[in-house]
Amino acid sequence: MKASIIIVGDEILKNRIVERNSTIISNLLLKKGYFITGKYFVGDNFKNINRVLHLSIKDSKIIVITGGLGPTVDDITLSAVAKSLKRKLVFSEKIYEKISKKMKADNKILIRQSLTINGSKIFENGAGIAFCHSIVYKGVKIFLLPGVTREVEWITDNVLEKVIPNRAVRKEYNIKIFDTTETQIYQLLKEEFDSKTISDIHFYPIFGFIDLYFSKKEILKFLKNKFKEKFLETDAKDLNLYLKGELEKKNLKLSVAESCTGGLLSKYLTDIEGSSKFFLGGVVVYSNGSKNSILKVDRKLLEKYGAVSSEVAEMMAKNCSKIFRSDISVSITGIAGPSGGSIEKPVGTVFISTFYKNRLQTEKYVFNGSRDIVRQKSVNLSIFSILRRIKNE
Repeated sequence: MKASIIIVGDEILKNRIVERNSTIISNLLLKKGYFITGKYFVGDNFKNINRVLHLSIKDSKIIVITGGLGPTVDDITLSAVAKSLKRKLVFSEKIYEKISKKMKADNKILIRQSLTINGSKIFENGAGIAFCHSIVYKGVKIFLLPGVTREVEWITDNVLEKVIPNRAVRKEYNIKIFDTTETQIYQLLKEEFDSKTISDIHFYPIFGFIDLYFSKKEILKFLKNKFKEKFLETDAKDLNLYLKGELEKKNLKLSVAESCTGGLLSKYLTDIEGSSKFFLGGVVVYSNGSKNSILKVDRKLLEKYGAVSSEVAEMMAKNCSKIFRSDISVSITGIAGPSGGSIEKPVGTVFISTFYKNRLQTEKYVFNGSRDIVRQKSVNLSIFSILRRIKNE
């Protein structure tokens, strides 16, 4: 069954805020087995809302709209949808009673906020003021949500999750192949499978790895065999969430030592809820002095091999584990650029070392791309290094 998402708001089109609502909603719809025909972004404009709404009605059975349900004059979504569907706006005593207890506003604003479309169902918003509205038009279910992301999250989890029915979900495999290119993977697949089979595979290049989605088991078996040391199945989870799950399964505690990434890995790990269950902490040792004073990396080692070397990376990882008393640690040291490289160690050279079960393992990479890309690739490959160690030992 098909679904569409419509995001309303001038602030989206003018890049005044980062748009996350469509991702939150599409995750739910995909999980429930819906095929998303389109995501539409429109301003607070009657004509454009009407246009994309009727475009969505033609090929979708579920439509979710966010934004424009507030009390101000530019919040026109409710009236625009009512006009498009040739329905009247009506006053809801239930909404009025609920929001009047929460809002300190004059009666005109309260009344405006208490309107709904005739024939619709309303659902209370546990994270804000504006209610969620649901209406059926020519067999199409249309949901109207406020635009504030935390409210969209709450309504998605507590309303849409319950009222949108599940459909049959086609089995889909997701794998990540690290330190390779889309072209290399495609070339191998082309030698093994016909074009119809390959057309079923969706490639998503991400910093340091290629994310692949497909439905055929023979593809999974083939790629596993070809990329044994670079292959990871993550159940369609982000790397930080997947790492969290794997560390918690084994009751392992992690620490990190960062140089060129400047705390980016620590941030990524702590972006997720419950990271304190597995992440003990990290240090950012950017200068040689801090590597020596904080992580006790020998000055002679730094002078002989340089800060960007396997020897220094290994000492960083080993001593980090001692400081935090962690089960596993990872270190990153490299040249993110755009300057600082040499013939022996060009820009993009990065050493990643893991210390686990009293054994060190180090990888050298030479990444292409800007400073930001080198840093992001370093973060993703360091997580892959941790996962490879704990899954294989």
